[in-house]
Amino acid sequence: MPLKDFKDSPIAKDLQDPDFAAEYLEEALAEDFQNFIIALRNVADANGGLGQLAQFSNLGRESLYKTLCANGSSSPYFSTIHQILDALGMKLSIQAKDGDDL
Repeated sequence: MPLKDFKDSPIAKDLQDPDFAAEYLEEALAEDFQNFIIALRNVADANGGLGQLAQFSNLGRESLYKTLCANGSSSPYFSTIHQILDALGMKLSIQAKDGDDL
């Protein structure tokens, strides 16, 4: 779906709800990291766009475009992902798998 169409889609409004957005990101991360990056961009777009995210995260707008690009050309640092999530009012957590030993 082209980005301008995404902003007008029903899910864009849903992604303004922090609980819905958190579940959406969690499911995307469970699939694979590239899906997570695309989902993170969708959440950012639904909540004011990358310009606003740049202001709240103290990251450069160009850096955010590269980090959250759909073609997967960059491998963002964990600290960058942390800053983005923090600016969106979210945090990353780690859970043990059920029934799996190390």
